[in-house]
Amino acid sequence: LLAQDDSLADTLQRKNVYKVSYSDELGLYLYGISKFSNFELKENGQVSDSILKYSPNSNFNIGAGFSYKWMGLGIAFNLGFINNDQKLKGKTNSLDLQLDIFSKQMMFNSNLSYYQGYYWNNPNDFFSDWNSLDSLVVRPDITTVTLGFSGIYIFNHEKFSIRAAYQYTERQVRSAGSFLLGGRFSLYGIEADSAIVPAELQGFYPNSSEIGNLSSLSLGVSFGYTHTFVIGNYFFINGLLMLGINRQGLTARDLNDEVIASGNKMSSNGTIRLAFGINKPKKYYGMAFTYDSFPVSYTHLTLPTIYSV
Repeated sequence: LLAQDDSLADTLQRKNVYKVSYSDELGLYLYGISKFSNFELKENGQVSDSILKYSPNSNFNIGAGFSYKWMGLGIAFNLGFINNDQKLKGKTNSLDLQLDIFSKQMMFNSNLSYYQGYYWNNPNDFFSDWNSLDSLVVRPDITTVTLGFSGIYIFNHEKFSIRAAYQYTERQVRSAGSFLLGGRFSLYGIEADSAIVPAELQGFYPNSSEIGNLSSLSLGVSFGYTHTFVIGNYFFINGLLMLGINRQGLTARDLNDEVIASGNKMSSNGTIRLAFGINKPKKYYGMAFTYDSFPVSYTHLTLPTIYSV
């Protein structure tokens, strides 16, 4: 059977075929996933090693799913024996939904995430004698909500397959790449019962120490490139990079719901994806990483920078 698969792959490459489709076949898979929704708080003039950083106590989840034609659905579960650090980092309640739709020419993504419960993950950057292994500032009152939609057009869709790298309903037979054009819309909000800046750092944040609520709306465009390298007959590595600009509106409020700062400005956005694996006609193995970042800022405030993986 392996010899027949290798022979088929060699034949496809000799015929200058770049991709083959398995979209009419049902794909079943098991997977592990870990997502993050970190944010940073800074003021202009602060050095990079004294920026307040918050993280949720994210979990590693195990799941199962299926793919058929253009649609894929997966469900993941939290296994308690893997995630057992709540005494140090506190508990995070989260809801993370994501839908990816891959067509021949386009990739669409929509996501909704809700995280309640964060911890201050870098007190050592401010206080050298702080023992982070024994004590962290836990903030169960901090909540973040993200709602986003994006679409990417693939120019070289006749030879390059985005589905081969991230959905596995196709296989890239020969190495190929494509330039990309994208658009995005996102809503982001942070809310807390007390000031987002902890009491220990009030002196470091004279302009934003009273902030208890942030919300932003962004519309943006981006441009980039992606390439899949096929090594041998079945092993592949894909990289994707997109950079762009946003038109962004921001409102910051204090604990009395009074507006501290609001306005509109231009900002940047960036997306990095990396995937690698083995894609055979009847089975596949792979791993994918996504990094999405955009700063939310206005006048003397630069808050926050959001990362999702």
